[in-house]
Amino acid sequence: MNIEQICKDAIEVVEKSLASGGCYVGDEMYQELSIVKEAVEKAWGRADSHKSRQLYRFTWHACAFARYDDRGIARKYVIKYKELAK
Repeated sequence: MNIEQICKDAIEVVEKSLASGGCYVGDEMYQELSIVKEAVEKAWGRADSHKSRQLYRFTWHACAFARYDDRGIARKYVIKYKELAK
C-alpha cells in the first residue's frame, strides 16, 4: 500500500470523527484515530515526491487535531488534503 492510499484511508477516519457531531472524541474513535495516525507516520518513509510529503503532512495534522477534538483545525487540514489529492 502506498502513502497516498494510507492517507486517503486516514482522512476517511478523520471525516467520520468530524461527522459524528459530538463535542468529544470518545475512546473508540480516539483509538481509531491513533491507529491511522500511526500508520501515516510509518508510511512517511515511502513519501517519494513533494506531493506525497504534503499529503502526509495534511493527513498527519488532520489526525492529530481530530484526536484532540479540535474540529475546526482538523477540517482545515482535510480540506487542504482534498484540494491537493484532486
